[in-house]
Amino acid sequence: MLLTLGYNTNLTAEAIAIHSLALSLFTLYSLLNYLKLLGGEDRPCSSDRLRYKLRMKPFFHISTPELPAYVDVWDPVYASGGSQEQCNKAEDALKTAKEQITVLKSLGPQEMKYVGNEVEYQNHVRQMLRSCIATGVAIATVRAACAKYASKDEADSLHKGVLRSVLNVEIPNPETRYAARWAVPKITQKKAKS
Repeated sequence: MLLTLGYNTNLTAEAIAIHSLALSLFTLYSLLNYLKLLGGEDRPCSSDRLRYKLRMKPFFHISTPELPAYVDVWDPVYASGGSQEQCNKAEDALKTAKEQITVLKSLGPQEMKYVGNEVEYQNHVRQMLRSCIATGVAIATVRAACAKYASKDEADSLHKGVLRSVLNVEIPNPETRYAARWAVPKITQKKAKS
């Protein structure tokens, strides 16, 4: 019975850790996209608002339930309080992931029924922890840049791509990642030209 209880605890901890790390990375990538730090071309004859109207046009005649507003769908960073709030959300999820990884480490491979594959289990947990640490570094870098370069009207100043000249975002290949499963972006500050 005790072995089964430990196994269930370990499975739950692993599921929560995976969910929390995924949520943290989703929030980070959403923020990077909002700040125009991810690739992609500017479309001079189109905007997000126009594309939203075009996609939702067939549904405009439906009155109940109401269609989601443009701000709720396409501008989650602006709608939820800005870049610092998004960084807080990502860090909270990351904190939960680290706590659950600590639980995974404390229970060990025997509780998870990895008998014979202890090294693989330890590598899996270690890779998740490394991905958490790298995600935390990326979030801290973005937070610092946003705090330094944001003007009074944060939504306008940062959304226009101000940080493109300051930060460099690289998404590593699966071979060079901390864990092949987790695409943690490597965010560095660009060197000032002398």
